[in-house]
Amino acid sequence: KRAEIVLNNQWLFQPATDDATVNPVASNWSYIQVPSSWMSKELVGVSKENLEELSKAWYQTEVLIPNSWKGRTTEINLTKVSTDAVLSVNGNRAGEIHWYSGVADITRFVKYGQQNQIRILVIATSSEGEIPVLMGTATSQVPFTKATLASKGITGDVLLCSRPSNTYITDVFVQTSVRQNKVDLSVEIAGIKKVGTVS
Repeated sequence: KRAEIVLNNQWLFQPATDDATVNPVASNWSYIQVPSSWMSKELVGVSKENLEELSKAWYQTEVLIPNSWKGRTTEINLTKVSTDAVLSVNGNRAGEIHWYSGVADITRFVKYGQQNQIRILVIATSSEGEIPVLMGTATSQVPFTKATLASKGITGDVLLCSRPSNTYITDVFVQTSVRQNKVDLSVEIAGIKKVGTVS
């Protein structure tokens, strides 16, 4: 059986320096709603112009992870991030998620039955340095402009998930056919350690 905690809420937010190894300054936190783009926000101490140019920022929150989750696998699921994220849990680097979504296993860093600090460094980078502006058919009519992102930050749901550590179902696909009067069911299973019947 799976369990889930939705972490959508106000998170601490702080622009990051170019040196990503430098931790955020405790006195410089603002608040930002997650999910959202930091480009569309008015944040204390940060001008709108600076937010639009910003390419790295820290997010931080705390969450009580139930003691009942102990002995299971605990994961963080970023359903959409623009564009990359480095995750830390209780001061330990716990994984990376790249455009545009992903899951990180944080089990070994969790303190069950206690408050846990989750910190995420989001790095917003365009995959292209320049993009063409198509205005005509001739090569001379195709100028280039600097590539920009429409949104930056944690722009989708943040989910804290608990699942069994052994064999488990990752996805279910159902295909129906009225003409053939049948239903096909396909199941994706992970964590299988040996060939045989799964019960």
